[in-house]
Amino acid sequence: GLRSYEISIAGLLAFDDSLSVYTTTTGINAVLTARTSQTWILGTGVSGDVKLSGAGYWTSLEVGSPDAESNMTFSATLQGSGQYYVGTF
Repeated sequence: GLRSYEISIAGLLAFDDSLSVYTTTTGINAVLTARTSQTWILGTGVSGDVKLSGAGYWTSLEVGSPDAESNMTFSATLQGSGQYYVGTF
């Protein structure tokens, strides 16, 4: 049968750098708007460690507004397209 997968991520945002990662033609907003397939790689990047990779489409992005004493948060979901691969760095 057909198999599918989804990758969900969450973290903290710091807007103390330029916003180009969000606003350029290759930034997050452009990728979500264009609905183009994106290659993903997951792992430590350390030689010999496990590396997962594949392709998929970002289907959601949420950014939370901080209050006076907390950090800004984000979460996103990528819907896998095709097979994912297991290898090493």
